Amino acid sequence: MPRDSVAPGEVFVKPGLSPTRWSVERVFDYTDIPPHVRLVSLNDGRRTITVALSTLLDPRQFQRERD
Repeated sequence: MPRDSVAPGEVFVKPGLSPTRWSVERVFDYTDIPPHVRLVSLNDGRRTITVALSTLLDPRQFQRERD
C-alpha cells in the first residue's frame, strides 16, 4: 500500500453510534511490519491511536472526510 495514499492533516471518520473524527498526525514506515498511522481525535486532542494504514483505508473501519 503506497505511503502517499494518506498525508498528515487528512481527516477520517470512525463510524458508529457516535462517529468520531480523526486527523492523521504521522505516517510510520517500518522495515518489518506494514505502514501505520498515528491519529489524533478532533473531539479530544489528548486522545491518539495508532492503526495500520490498511485499517485506516478500510471503508468498514474509517471513511475519508472530503472537503
